[in-house]
Amino acid sequence: MADLQIRNSSGGEIASENDNDHCGLLRMPSQVESYLIGLAQKTFGYHYLKPDAKTLRQTLKPGQRIAARFNRRGTEFLGVAKGTVTINGVPVAEGEVIRIDTGEIIEITSEYESEIVSHIIPYRKALAHLSYAQPVRPEILKMGQSKKVSIIVIAKDIENHICHALISCLNQTYPNIEVVVVDDGSKDGTASRIESMAKFDSRIHLHNANLGANGARRVGLEHATGDYFLIIDGDDWLNDDAVEHMLMTALNLKSDLVQFGYDLYNDLNRHFWGWTYPSPEPEVEVLMPKPTKDEDAKELASLNHTIWMNFFSANVRNAALKAMCNLTLYEDLPFSLSLMQHAKNPAFCNLALYHYRRERGGQTTQTWHNVSAGHKQACLKASVDHTLAQFDKNQDFYHLVLLYKIDQIISHELGISHGIEAQSWRKLMTELFAKFPAKLHSRLIGGGIKQHFRKAHPGGQA
Repeated sequence: MADLQIRNSSGGEIASENDNDHCGLLRMPSQVESYLIGLAQKTFGYHYLKPDAKTLRQTLKPGQRIAARFNRRGTEFLGVAKGTVTINGVPVAEGEVIRIDTGEIIEITSEYESEIVSHIIPYRKALAHLSYAQPVRPEILKMGQSKKVSIIVIAKDIENHICHALISCLNQTYPNIEVVVVDDGSKDGTASRIESMAKFDSRIHLHNANLGANGARRVGLEHATGDYFLIIDGDDWLNDDAVEHMLMTALNLKSDLVQFGYDLYNDLNRHFWGWTYPSPEPEVEVLMPKPTKDEDAKELASLNHTIWMNFFSANVRNAALKAMCNLTLYEDLPFSLSLMQHAKNPAFCNLALYHYRRERGGQTTQTWHNVSAGHKQACLKASVDHTLAQFDKNQDFYHLVLLYKIDQIISHELGISHGIEAQSWRKLMTELFAKFPAKLHSRLIGGGIKQHFRKAHPGGQA
């Protein structure tokens, strides 16, 4: 007897089991349910909680169609107990199982009378986010209706997460958006899932590249047509009201750049943690400190400098493109600092609008401890050189921000290094600090960083 096929909703096979043990088993809805529960338990292990899951059964008449819907419920295993149905244009025969992940768009049609059974494993309730802010005033929202926002999504080998990211983009309360997705050479079913969703929503535009993360971001930004841009990773997701709040902050403060808050999501235990906000001020909308006070440079350097926390206008699009460099580490340092420097009225939106998925297999941040010190140092050196190349002349304030950032990065590495490796980090700090004007010594705050800077500029202080 043929193998039992377990496929994803785009038609790709995700597993295969010999069905000798299931001969005749998948002929009754109740028996299909038992199999689907076992499959869910095997897939999710100890994360599977049977009381949270639920099973739905449905008989479809010949020609009946279940209109396209977003799967907001969690991961769903759908088995065909009788007949044949078509899911997103893919025929699914009796005895076959389809896996439907969070955020995926699903449309089902039955040519003949069919029976389907669906077992749903919901996400923990924490995944249903609520906005912490008061609703945006209608008159302010109306101001922005003519502004188009491009959300650029970078995807690589994340077939079980990309749909969740895309649905968070499509569900934005602000309607005038486009979603530019760049598949960075995925070898799994990521691209087919994106294509499946694009059939149901014309705002999704898929491009293919195999250029690394920043190369893919550059492709996305070059194809985007918005007035404002946001670049996100395809395994993370946004609050439904994220674009609305970012855009309103940009319009209210006449800002070319808005940085916003985020939290971390542990993909293993499904818990949220690490809520981080860009400013200690209690107001939702806050202008960044003006580049006049030296102590503000140290404060800005303490912020996360990742690319996805920047919402920026077309006025600084060219600066963003120039700042992107082909590095595997520290590639977001020149991006954020260049935008801070070139943007008019850079601002903060003090809401956690972005949800950063951690503890996912294959994630760069998860395997950071496996990266060699030599590779980290080479990337940091190239990143600093590229960042300095983006600065205009006499930008002492942003030179200070970069100095503090370098000090933070290398101090962290020294805390986990010893011996020859620690010596190489100290040598790199001296080498990097020597690239900055010696006159900055008197403006640095903190004895430790002053000592390092003096070592890089012997006899260069007044």
